[in-house]
Amino acid sequence: MVIILSLMIGSSTLVVQNLMANRNQEFSNIAYFAAESGAERIIWEVRINGLSEEILAGCAQNSCINFSNPPGTPNASCGPCDSSNIYTMPVTGATYQVAFSSSTVMTMFKSRGTYKEVTRSVEASFEF
Repeated sequence: MVIILSLMIGSSTLVVQNLMANRNQEFSNIAYFAAESGAERIIWEVRINGLSEEILAGCAQNSCINFSNPPGTPNASCGPCDSSNIYTMPVTGATYQVAFSSSTVMTMFKSRGTYKEVTRSVEASFEF
C-alpha cells in the first residue's frame, strides 16, 4: 500500500511539473509575440507613418519611443523608459516597450514584450 501511494505521489509531482513547464512555455510565446509586435510597430512608424531620422536624431541612447495613439499621425517621440510608453495588446493583455539605440551606420530598436512574469526581447536594425 505504501509503495503504491509513493508511486502515485511521485507521478503526480511529475505531472504538475510538466504542466507548469507547459504554462511557462505558453507565457514565453505570448511575450515573444508582444515583443515582435513592438518591432513591427516601430518599423511601420518609420517606413509608412513618417517617423523620420531627424526626429530620432534627438533621441538619447536607450530612451523609449512614445507612439501616437491611435496610429496614423506621425508624432512619435522619445522619452524615458517608464509606464507612459508601455503598450498593451488588446486580446492577451501582454505589453511591449520599444527602446531606441543608434550607431553611425545602423538605427537599432529593442522591443521588450512581457506577459505575466515572462519577458522576451526582439531587436530590429535598419538604415534610413
